[in-house]
Amino acid sequence: MNAPIQDQIVNNNEREISNIAVAPNPATDRALFTFTSKNDAKTTLEIFDMTGSKVADVFIGVIEAGIEYKVDYNVSKLSTGVYTYRLTNGSDFEVGRLVIGK
Repeated sequence: MNAPIQDQIVNNNEREISNIAVAPNPATDRALFTFTSKNDAKTTLEIFDMTGSKVADVFIGVIEAGIEYKVDYNVSKLSTGVYTYRLTNGSDFEVGRLVIGK
């Protein structure tokens, strides 16, 4: 029903770099992004609409490897539809899907 979507960031050597989950998905008012990394690095979490335009910066900062981070984001201003989110950790990144329903 509202189970989190689990994604993994993978680099060219096919080793796990980071994990990210978002719940609920689909979201109506708020979405909780939970992520960890195996690298200490500058990290950004952004949301894009289906045209590829960035609509939100959810997180920008330097994170520590192995620490779980949780970011509660207000998605109520986003229109109903399908969005992509991108977690970038150093030079690695993961792209996932976020559905907004009203």
